[in-house]
Amino acid sequence: VNLFSPPGVLKDIYEYSEQIAHISQPAISMQAALSLGSVALGRMYRTNMNNFSSLFFMCIAKSGQGKENVKTVVETILDHAEHSDLMAGDGYTSSGAIYSLLRYKPTHITVMDEFGKRLEAISNAGNTNKEDGIQTLMEAWGRCHGTLRPDNYSLMAVQEEYKEKMMNRVTHKPAITLVGLSVPKNFYGALNSGRIADGFLNRFVVVESNEPRRVGDLKRYKEPPTNVVNWVNYVRRLKGTLSDAARDNAELDLNQIVLEFDKQSEELLQDFAREIIKRQDILEKDNLEPLLSRSREKAMRLALLCTLASSADATKITADVTKWAIDYIRYYDLMFIEACRDKVASSATESKIKQVLSFIRSRNGEGISKREVDRHELFRSMKSYEVKEIIERLKNAGEIQEIEIKVGGKGRPTKRLVAVDSNFFEE
Repeated sequence: VNLFSPPGVLKDIYEYSEQIAHISQPAISMQAALSLGSVALGRMYRTNMNNFSSLFFMCIAKSGQGKENVKTVVETILDHAEHSDLMAGDGYTSSGAIYSLLRYKPTHITVMDEFGKRLEAISNAGNTNKEDGIQTLMEAWGRCHGTLRPDNYSLMAVQEEYKEKMMNRVTHKPAITLVGLSVPKNFYGALNSGRIADGFLNRFVVVESNEPRRVGDLKRYKEPPTNVVNWVNYVRRLKGTLSDAARDNAELDLNQIVLEFDKQSEELLQDFAREIIKRQDILEKDNLEPLLSRSREKAMRLALLCTLASSADATKITADVTKWAIDYIRYYDLMFIEACRDKVASSATESKIKQVLSFIRSRNGEGISKREVDRHELFRSMKSYEVKEIIERLKNAGEIQEIEIKVGGKGRPTKRLVAVDSNFFEE
């Protein structure tokens, strides 16, 4: 299947993105096209299975290699369609910021640069505000068909006439499209098994570009294609009883235009679900199975988007479109799993190896005994087979050795693990 020939108007957005890109990045241009479609349809359309078009995208590429083109493409097209109100700033400072923004922009797209760095900062500093923000984003992703309510705050000091208002701060059918941009090192560095298990990452369509570094071309400004601008205007038009106020008012619960999956699409989606279960059984030993938990849901959302991109008045989601959506999600989810297996697992093990080595080095010539390995808190936080493997690896690498020493120069010598001094062999 050709992942770079999406249905309908998405193909035109993709081609426009490539035309204005200083550096060709097909995989990222594809994400730009999908993210624009996702926000254009936000809140107004759904499937008969209650899927909406809101999706989270992640674009990973080397530094200075054209990730920012996503923002240019989306901004330019929304400007020309006079829907720049759908653009939101670069990210959120806290969960409160998400609720506040949704009140004024229940449908919006945010393009967050340096996403990996942000995740790293949140993980390292135990930054609770931002961590709450991630929880709220996760909730918004899953509440497209429902209502997002902020946590309850104390109203003790609030005047009576405002209490009612504060109690009713809800957003019906929140539609956030999020695009994260990052370089590989920061993104994978910030991932840990917690991020995989908590379900934040499986909400994203993660695409890593493997294009080599290149010098950018000089590109002149180019107007977006008229048919794309017209499409955005057409799908966001006010129909029937829908007024501007209803479409863009978080407090009003508007009725969506509903598209139905045809019989064949439903069969494809069921097959995909069965395939996912089989894969999850295999991935469980590496703790990577959560990464597939939302693959079918993402494919269903994408199928809705692709159908309306093919025909803005469609009422049925057909099998050919559903198949393309499933293929796209399957391909990138499996690629992401391989990257995590490779980069996340190895970085977690690496950091444990470094911890153990620096602990043994800190004990200088005395090293540590077998008994300490069993009892010391550093080792207690690891599984016993991990400890064995780490010690084996350090021995094989010549970083530590097992020798007999008299501790404090007294008594019988005992076997202890001692760090091999790096200057030791130079004499």
